[in-house]
Amino acid sequence: MQAFQRFFSDLGRFDHGLNRTLRILVDILQTQQQCLYEFIVDLAYRAGLLTALEARALGVQQIFAPITDVNANPRNPVIDTRAFSDEPAAVGRFVSAFIRGVQDGGVHATAKHFPGHGDTDGD
Repeated sequence: MQAFQRFFSDLGRFDHGLNRTLRILVDILQTQQQCLYEFIVDLAYRAGLLTALEARALGVQQIFAPITDVNANPRNPVIDTRAFSDEPAAVGRFVSAFIRGVQDGGVHATAKHFPGHGDTDGD
């Protein structure tokens, strides 16, 4: 998003009117992006809560989730889709939300990490 802002900010220097219009567009997109981000954080919470409710129904008191790894390499077959994101700050928010959901569901969560599998493209 920052690259997007820089591009349009530089472009807007050529025309003050265009710059104002583009800044409004960027503000709108940031607001929409923030809404989507908050929605996804809420989904992580609900996924944790649902996981806990299912675990408790089976008599399980502790789960070995969530995975806290950052998907630093998209070709990594171990982390890949198990990671919440490729951005560390986003992973932190999603992991925290998931753990809150698990705990609210009455189950203990265990934050997981796959040692040695950070930036690799092989298993």
